[in-house]
Amino acid sequence: MVSALKMSGFGAAPLLLFSIAAFMMMVILVAPETVLRVAEWCSRPFTNLIFPNDRLSKPPLSYVLAREYTKRSRLEDAVEQYAQIIHFYPAEKDAYVELLALAQTLGDDELHEKYAGLFRKRFHQEAPTQPQASN
Repeated sequence: MVSALKMSGFGAAPLLLFSIAAFMMMVILVAPETVLRVAEWCSRPFTNLIFPNDRLSKPPLSYVLAREYTKRSRLEDAVEQYAQIIHFYPAEKDAYVELLALAQTLGDDELHEKYAGLFRKRFHQEAPTQPQASN
């Protein structure tokens, strides 16, 4: 960029544009979340070649059954449904929060610690201790 700024005329434009674009990409790629998304996006075509049915192997995301089990006091079944959601969709924060609230309701400290640890590992923050309102 320094050499481009020292040049005069339109010959400096390509060097200046390239250096600005490179600087912007460097800044964007510093954030770990951005790097992960860019890597997933770039690797998607190759992953589909190697594992063509991978995206079809997981069920559609739905909280309906888990929340219905919770309403009907079938808490063990609700725990299974939330665990399944977390298994297939590990980035679903609501599933962790609702499962942790359910574990507190059940008084199952082992279940709560397991998913609180997974929550901390996945989201890099402390797991909520009080149940939050769900959608």
